[in-house]
Parts: sequence; structure tokens; C-alpha cells
Amino acid sequence: ICHDGTLAHSERAWAQENGWLTREFRVTLEATKALLDRGVPFCLTTVQPANAHEQAVIGYDDWRQSLLIRDPWYRNRYELVAESLLESQASSGPRGMVLVPVDRESLLSGVTLPDAALYDLLHGCDRALARHDRETAVSQAAALEAAAPGHRLAWQALRAIAAYDGNTTALLARSE
Repeated sequence: ICHDGTLAHSERAWAQENGWLTREFRVTLEATKALLDRGVPFCLTTVQPANAHEQAVIGYDDWRQSLLIRDPWYRNRYELVAESLLESQASSGPRGMVLVPVDRESLLSGVTLPDAALYDLLHGCDRALARHDRETAVSQAAALEAAAPGHRLAWQALRAIAAYDGNTTALLARSE
């Protein structure tokens, strides 16, 4: 955790190194209900211009079609209209990350977490770049692009490699 914000791959790596099973995914109402019905809250990352923020999704209200959120910046929980939230955050997923103790892996059995396999490849790419293993990063990005051509996560991996290389032309090409 750092003042400027924690990179998703650093957060996930820290959790894994400290005994947690992690899965990143694209948050949907169906995945939210499946997790919360099993008693498993999860992290939700919301993104705004020049800002990203992580909160915990701790509940939902079917009748009101809302999510209950616990934000570390606020003392009380609050409620957001699920459809509006998911629509406004579609350009970034929105990204969710669920953490369960390794010995409680069964809590995630049978739960469909959209784009989880793609997030695993992006995580592999980002972790490789963090340890300066460009070859592995390129391999992970290629696998991501092959699995989901043109997907925003594939673009994100290619942008990360371009940024790592200092290749502004490639970086700009992935900013369209």
C-alpha cells in the first residue's frame, strides 16, 4: 500500500504471498450475488479521471437493485444503484478482486467470475514487468491478445509493455 495508490498486481501479489487465494474479475450483478450469497465480500475498484479507488462490496438489495459498499474513506456504509454503477464503470470493468483464505477455496467453487482468466494473464504480464522479465510479459500479453483479441485487458497489457519500453509511439497507438 502506498500514498499514490497500490498497483493491482502488487496488491494481488501481496495477498497471495500472505496466504490468500485471489481472483480478479469483471464485476457483474450475477457474480456479485453469487459471492455475497456465499458470505464472501469482495473489493471493487472504481475509476475516475486521474483517480481510482477501492471499496468493499458487502451486500446487495434485490428489491432496490443496489449494492452496499464499505469505503475506507467514509465511516458508514452506503448504497449505490447497481446498474448505474456498473454502466458508469464499464470502461474499467469494473475490476473486482475476491480474497479468501487458501483453505477456504471451496467458497469460490462453481462461481462464474467474468474475465477471470484474462485478468490472470494481465497479472502475469504486470508481475513479469515488475521483475524486469520482458520476455515473459510479452508472452503473457500475446496469450491475452490471442484469447480475447482487442479486449481492453489485452490493450492494457500492450500499453504496459509500451510504457516499460519507453515506446511512446506504441503507447499512443494503444491509447485510442
